[in-house]
Amino acid sequence: MLIFIVVGILLLLLLTGCKPNVPTPIPIDPPPNDDEEENPIVYYDPNADKWKMPDKNSDLWKAYVKYMTVIHQINSDILLALEMKRKVLNQETGKYEYFYKWTSDEEQFGVADVWPTPESVWSTGKDDCDGFRRLTGDVLGRFCKYPDVHALDAYGYYRHYYLDTEDDKWKYKLMLGGHAITVYSKPIISKTKIKIAEEKLIRPIKNYMAKKIKNYIPSSGGLLKAFSNAAWLDEGYDSYVTISEDTFPEGIVLLVCRNWKTGKIEWFKEAQSGTILDGTNIFNREQINRSNMHE
Repeated sequence: MLIFIVVGILLLLLLTGCKPNVPTPIPIDPPPNDDEEENPIVYYDPNADKWKMPDKNSDLWKAYVKYMTVIHQINSDILLALEMKRKVLNQETGKYEYFYKWTSDEEQFGVADVWPTPESVWSTGKDDCDGFRRLTGDVLGRFCKYPDVHALDAYGYYRHYYLDTEDDKWKYKLMLGGHAITVYSKPIISKTKIKIAEEKLIRPIKNYMAKKIKNYIPSSGGLLKAFSNAAWLDEGYDSYVTISEDTFPEGIVLLVCRNWKTGKIEWFKEAQSGTILDGTNIFNREQINRSNMHE
């Protein structure tokens, strides 16, 4: 009799379309490529061949990794900023100088434009914005393990000032240029989560974890930050545009955002021919703000 009742219930569930409420298992680790688009947009990139992948079997790469992970344990943007301001003794002059120095590709390589690998920039300390962008982005993404790191190509207008010898006055002309920047944001951990973590940990681990967690709290409230050449831009920016305007205050023409590891283009914004991106001239904005204040 019991068998007939069980069979009847199963037939009823089958006929009425009812299903047992079985929760879907949640994997501990997401499957590979889970958050990638099925058909990602492929952009034409005229600079694709310039982004070289490092040789991870080389002695130089192993020395670079050891320096960052074992010797100096650079696992935060603060420690990276200190590294980029490291000084070494010049044996000829007897004075301490910055190890990382801006050097043109023409002077260093004898060609107009080279995008070196991060370990080569680390070993020489000399490069232009492309090389320092590659080094700082690699450290933030690979060793600091920040999840939101990008390599930005910015093109726009800036003011080139010169002394007019005819009337002995300083004047300027607009120049079009390009700059490579590392842009990133730090994971936000609330003070409540820090307090809970501290309460659950015993004292020896607690002190270590408190310091480690503190490194991930953005002082700017989670806004974007950047490294430009060897300089740390820690003020906190609200967009990629405002970061680029530090270099090109007269307007942005093109922004290209790349993956910090592969160099592949993730997105780009381009102004129409002969124009700049809307609202990107800070001098115009300042004039509008002054006008609004007087109204």
